[in-house]
Formats: sequence, C-alpha cells, structure tokens
Amino acid sequence: DVYAPVCITGGCSWAALVRNFYAKGRNDFVIMSGNHGSIPNRICAVTKEALGVIDENRYQEDLKQQQEVLQETKGNVRVPRIEVVDVAKLGTVDDSECLRRSIKEHVSKDKVVILAGCYSLVTFLEMKDKPIDVSAGEMTTELEYFTWLLELAA
Repeated sequence: DVYAPVCITGGCSWAALVRNFYAKGRNDFVIMSGNHGSIPNRICAVTKEALGVIDENRYQEDLKQQQEVLQETKGNVRVPRIEVVDVAKLGTVDDSECLRRSIKEHVSKDKVVILAGCYSLVTFLEMKDKPIDVSAGEMTTELEYFTWLLELAA
C-alpha cells in the first residue's frame, strides 16, 4: 500500500496514518522523508535535479516523530517497525526514478509506504525548468518560472 497526501502536509502528519494502520494490525511502515513537494516539481533542464525539494530538517523531524510513535507502543506485545528513509540518499539527482524503485521494493515486501512530502500524490509530475544550470548558480524565481511556462504555452 502506498499513501500520499494530495495537499500541503503538516510536520510529521504521517504519524496519524501509522497509528491508524497499526491499530488495524499492520506492523511494517516506511516513511519517505526529507523532501518537499510542489505542483509540478521543477526539474533543472541541465542537471536533471529536482529544484527546492530536498530538506534535511524534514528528515530530522520525521526521525523524532518516529521515536515518539515507537515510545507510545513501548511495552505492547506487538511493536511497529517504522523505517524513515531519507530520499536524498536514495541515489542520483534523478530522485524520481530512485524513489519509484524504492517504493516498489518496499511494497513488494508488504510494507505500508507513506510519502511524507507535500503534494506527494503528484510526486512524479515533473516539468523541466527554464534552460538554466543550477550547478553554475543560476536560478529562477517561482514567478519567472510560471511566466516562462505561460510563454511556452502561448
């Protein structure tokens, strides 16, 4: 099973899902963490890197939430297994393909996979950014990006 939010998420909002499924007998959970999401996710045309997605603070927050949920179940006969995966460490900068493979691997092992980033339902909706090279320090603002998209559509 894969669960993904359709809107903005609060810090560690995945914990409610874990508690709910744990109460219904599920025990193995994987939290895909350490990222933000947007609609669409902007991809650098040169490096293929997702722009403004990776955030170490989100990952650290989710690790704290993991410990809180585990503490709540301490002493129970059945304790949930919660793995928090830092999506930044899944592979190359082409994180969508690495993420897709990781999700499939965990689902094949009958784990509940929760994508913790905002708008995760559209994680794989990617649009190339303006032809710039972020590795060279070039960047566009959101307004510049959407203006560029409108110009392309005209």
